[in-house]
Amino acid sequence: MMLYCFTGVNSVMLDKVISLMGSITTEPLFNFWELAELKKQMTTDLAFLENNPNAKLVELLHNAAYRGTLGRSLYASEHRLEKLSQEQLLGYVGNNYVRDRMALIGVGVELEQLESLGSTWEIGSPSSSDNEKVVYCGGERLHDTGGDMAYVAVANEGVGSTSKEFLTSIVLQMIMGTEPSIKYAGCTSRLGQAVSQGTNKPFSVSKSASVQFCL
Repeated sequence: MMLYCFTGVNSVMLDKVISLMGSITTEPLFNFWELAELKKQMTTDLAFLENNPNAKLVELLHNAAYRGTLGRSLYASEHRLEKLSQEQLLGYVGNNYVRDRMALIGVGVELEQLESLGSTWEIGSPSSSDNEKVVYCGGERLHDTGGDMAYVAVANEGVGSTSKEFLTSIVLQMIMGTEPSIKYAGCTSRLGQAVSQGTNKPFSVSKSASVQFCL
């Protein structure tokens, strides 16, 4: 999700600001010097990823769970950076910045004024309504990082907030244990106790619930 925000007095230059936001979102330029700087930043991000085992763990977890869709990496591979072009970015905007996937929202603005200003935007129509469905597959991924430290994540497919099993999943989450309420306290949850029975080495264990939205 991309979000463009403006905060200010609604009687001052609101028409110019919304017009500018329309140009930014529907008529971007993507100048060559911007791409050059972006590629440098993305190269730096990849270098940080190589030294961040927790970030790698999340990447592998999503890849095992979903394969495609939500399983695709948040990072571009290094060999793809050189191929990043203005044409690719303009194609992405043309396919995704369309009427069915955009919303203009205002707070403290008259609806009629917002509609009038938004109607000047040159927004295209989607070229295809076929979207790749998100399918939970499950599986495992292993990556050898060397050293004495191990990073492990286990996940399962959850339920939506409208499901009849939603409250049951919340109860299960509490039974498994929440984070310690006292800073630096030991693991007293069922999950922590189970891990402590398997090793006498120092460890850290946590549990979280993740919500994924696919538009």
